Amino acid sequence: MIRGESLFLFLLLALGAAFSGWIYFTASHSISAQEASRKDTPDAFAENIIVSTLNPNGQLTQRLWAEYSEHFPKRDTTRLQTMRMELQRNDGPPWQVKSAQALIMKGGEKVQLSGNVELHRAGGPANKRTEAYTDLIDFWPDRDYAETDKPVRFQQPGLEVTAVGMRAYLEKDEVELLSRVHAIQQPNARNRP
Repeated sequence: MIRGESLFLFLLLALGAAFSGWIYFTASHSISAQEASRKDTPDAFAENIIVSTLNPNGQLTQRLWAEYSEHFPKRDTTRLQTMRMELQRNDGPPWQVKSAQALIMKGGEKVQLSGNVELHRAGGPANKRTEAYTDLIDFWPDRDYAETDKPVRFQQPGLEVTAVGMRAYLEKDEVELLSRVHAIQQPNARNRP
């Protein structure tokens, strides 16, 4: 049998434990609500997306594929996973761009590609087959311009170049390699497409 003093002490401890639990619950929920308001959480997502861009004449200019996409409203950015893009050209084959991730900045003016970035263009009558590989590159779709300050490997038939930093003017098929440039050229392969 529980005596009155023991019952009072038991109830006091139970009430103290309940009060402590309530304080912990309130504090942890208010902290997570504050953290949530500071974090940029996605407001939309999509899987297996395909986006096509047309010029004013209705001709295809770009096509983008991604396995996963999520939009973050606080900074108005879109993150893509396993991205592939095709940039159409009037004078020959399109540029193919691949990366593990891509971050489309506010307004879509700039796209940051990261993780196994590859740029490819098949050979055609007016251009040589061209390939470039790097880990991080910034791309401005409206300007057909890309740049990186990271190590890059550039290849054309009979030519392999490694460098640190690159500027690529895709519309003109011009590439500027910025520093520590090392090239290996095979003389008999110069004229292959």
